[in-house]
Amino acid sequence: MRQGRYALTRPYAILISDHEEEVGRRLARAFASSPYDTMVAYRGWDVIEILERRPVDVLVLDIQMPDLGGISLVRILKEMELAPPCVFTSYSFSKELLIEAMIADVYSVLEKPIDLRLLRAVVEDVLRKSYPSSR
Repeated sequence: MRQGRYALTRPYAILISDHEEEVGRRLARAFASSPYDTMVAYRGWDVIEILERRPVDVLVLDIQMPDLGGISLVRILKEMELAPPCVFTSYSFSKELLIEAMIADVYSVLEKPIDLRLLRAVVEDVLRKSYPSSR
């Protein structure tokens, strides 16, 4: 965990990943007036490339990405020691999905279509709890 490491040196970075471009852009717009550096990726492999290049404080991730599913991606990121706190998004919920998310230590799972106020509140909560001394 990067707790405190980047305190006051850069804005928080949020990476949103959804294979549906319009959904990704819509979720990013939720943070348009925030002080956060918000990025969008449309493929799971793009998420890995971004995280290899720069730190990200919260990952908002579509669990059903066609190239690399959310659970698999989080496992890979943890093995690479690149996994930021993660929030999953999904059109469909199941008990198995929630169990897998808990095992993967995912912060929250939000059902699509996502209420943007809820997304902002969850991301704020993740930042407050994950980086309590940073700001």
